[in-house]
Amino acid sequence: MSWGLDAVDAVNMSGFRNFITTDPYKAWQTGVTFSFDEEEKPTIKQMLFMVGYNGTHKMTDKLRLLTECRSLVQRYPEFDVKPFDTDSDMVDVIAEIPYSVKIVFASVIIASGISFFSSLSILLPHFLPRFLLALYALEWLDSFLI
Repeated sequence: MSWGLDAVDAVNMSGFRNFITTDPYKAWQTGVTFSFDEEEKPTIKQMLFMVGYNGTHKMTDKLRLLTECRSLVQRYPEFDVKPFDTDSDMVDVIAEIPYSVKIVFASVIIASGISFFSSLSILLPHFLPRFLLALYALEWLDSFLI
């Protein structure tokens, strides 16, 4: 999506002082860190930027939205933007669930295999001779009965 800003190098900030110092916008000064140089040219160092959204009803919707926002701001590292939502932590947990389930499942399979083969290596030397002796005895008994 293009907003037609590809050719814009700078924004006209000549009215910034009047804008940021008059009602109702002077309340925004708490969310903006700015300064003026000797030529009264403003420089915004930091600012809080809020975006409203609708149609997001479930945590999975927020996961999708926050993932898209994060991928968008990664394309513009010069702005040092950090997407945030009040449920960001929970959204990150939801995003990790499939990976965690795979890791736990793989760990259980590996641990079960190790346990099985360890038990087999301990039990086999003890019971194999007895098992073979029992087979031999059954064969002998079978030949005796026939």
